[in-house]
Amino acid sequence: MIQNSDQICIANPYVQPGSVQLTHYLDHKPQVDKNKVIAAHKGRISQLALSKDLRMLATTSDKGTVVRLWNPLTGLSLHELRRGSNPATIKHLSFEVETAEYLAVCSEKETVHVFKC
Repeated sequence: MIQNSDQICIANPYVQPGSVQLTHYLDHKPQVDKNKVIAAHKGRISQLALSKDLRMLATTSDKGTVVRLWNPLTGLSLHELRRGSNPATIKHLSFEVETAEYLAVCSEKETVHVFKC
């Protein structure tokens, strides 16, 4: 969940494997027309991260080779970032706090990948 002034966005894995449900609130009231379900990956969702400004959502699956960036308001795909070709469990995703210009991806392989968004 990220709260940005008067707007709140909650992202969580949906009942369909690989999907993410986004729920938006404005002035603490649910925005029915702003609820989205994104079919983000073929496999189960392993990690999610929202940028502080609510302009980007990052997702990874249990395969851990691809990170996908989404617009949480529209549900449209923004970018696809390749972490590697060998499967890995992603342990953490984190946007750079102020501008969300960078995304850090930590995996079980004891590596950290930093991508420019």
